[in-house]
Amino acid sequence: MWKRVNILFRFIIFDTTFLFRGFGDYYIDEDNIIIDSTEGIARFTPKGKFLNKIGRIGEGPAEYLDFTSMAVDPIEKKVYVYMME
Repeated sequence: MWKRVNILFRFIIFDTTFLFRGFGDYYIDEDNIIIDSTEGIARFTPKGKFLNKIGRIGEGPAEYLDFTSMAVDPIEKKVYVYMME
């Protein structure tokens, strides 16, 4: 027997302040969309407005070279970036 399931889809059109060609990991809550993209990690509003880039490419504090993944701690409001050495 088939069971009917209601699924809500929401399409988000991101603004073009931060352009990206593709993305891997992502995190969505009521205030943020955080995307691990080919251009770095970026934060958007739920409506797709660019807020800021998280960290930057480099070798100093709050910088990353080639990261493999990211995770978000919603309680501490921190983004963790995982890199291969």
